Amino acid sequence: PSYKDVPEKLAVYADLRADDRLKDFLTASLSNFQNLCQRVTKALGYDVIEVTPISDDGIDILGLETETKWRNARRTKAYIKIRRITQPIGELTIRELQEDMKKNGAQRGIVVTTGSFAPSAVEYAGTRPIDLIDKKKLTEILKNLPA
Repeated sequence: PSYKDVPEKLAVYADLRADDRLKDFLTASLSNFQNLCQRVTKALGYDVIEVTPISDDGIDILGLETETKWRNARRTKAYIKIRRITQPIGELTIRELQEDMKKNGAQRGIVVTTGSFAPSAVEYAGTRPIDLIDKKKLTEILKNLPA
């Protein structure tokens, strides 16, 4: 009776009981997490140029488009932030991504999270070349990764 948030916590982690891929993504060691992040980047359509571990819960990747839609077109760069956290990602992280994009000459930004995005982050990214991939979309990507 003294634990008021038990149903809320069970709801947050309910999908982990059903989906082993997401559970593996969340609990992987740092080296396995880096490998999984590189595979996710490849699934998003980018070749990995540079990997920067931020912490046990985050990795930044600079990627180059695998193939272009038009012949003789330059492949574009993308700066990808992958975070395995359950808290919603706010506008500040999206602003940081935009600064990192400028520093690395990336034309596109992608934030991948095992959580969700705050409404302010979604609004900020809406008018910029930034894609937001939440837990639901990440689960679909992980399902389609080759074994």
